[in-house]
Amino acid sequence: MKRILLCFCLCFAGFLFLGSVNISQVEYYFDTDPGLGLATQVPITPSADINTGFDVNLQNVSDGLHLLYLRAKDETGKWSLLNSKFILKQSSLNTPITYLEYFYDTDPGYHLGTALAFTGSSDILCTESISTNGLSSGLHFLFVRCQDAKGFWSANCSKVVFKGAAGISPITYAEMFVDNDPGQGNGIPVSSRMREENSYLFNFELTDENVPPGMHLLGVRVKNNAGYWSLNEYKFLYLSSYSQPVINSVCWYFSR
Repeated sequence: MKRILLCFCLCFAGFLFLGSVNISQVEYYFDTDPGLGLATQVPITPSADINTGFDVNLQNVSDGLHLLYLRAKDETGKWSLLNSKFILKQSSLNTPITYLEYFYDTDPGYHLGTALAFTGSSDILCTESISTNGLSSGLHFLFVRCQDAKGFWSANCSKVVFKGAAGISPITYAEMFVDNDPGQGNGIPVSSRMREENSYLFNFELTDENVPPGMHLLGVRVKNNAGYWSLNEYKFLYLSSYSQPVINSVCWYFSR
């Protein structure tokens, strides 16, 4: 498979950090966080304001919808919040993608979601942010899908979004858990902030290895800058198994 490069515009400003300090490191990763400082590095010249472009290598990224995460570190060692973009890779698809849309919670019907601008035709990068304006506070399901030039639609790709109540202190930490509450501060950290204040996009994969198929309860809570925790928000999730049964015998017969 050929090496696929996609140009992504990077724009960071000093206001992401406390005080006017230089940004010294920028990195990106797909879907799963490898840890601070362990993602793919972006070559930059340290500055308080950075506006540059760089290539994103999709060679080892599987076909399908992915999240590209980007973050920066200042010269004092403080990291920014994550910025994220949707990337849809369809390297084996000959028909170009012509339309991309999203909706929350309830499917309004094809072409009735909110259209998204994007670049590319088979490997596409969403070029605008998904808004949470108009959403009530709490947990929501975000769905994204695309259509190709022949009119065929992809399956819906879903993510979980948490929106904090208006007027509350800035959220500094968010975490989730499935079924059993491990206690405050012991859940799975969530750090992908969306464009609107106090809105977070959860990127996680529930697989047969860590959660068995069936109905589960997803819990989410956040902590503000004063150290106070919110009440837990809950949503039911149904995990279906796509594993195929193992073939352990074969029989045949003859007919006239």
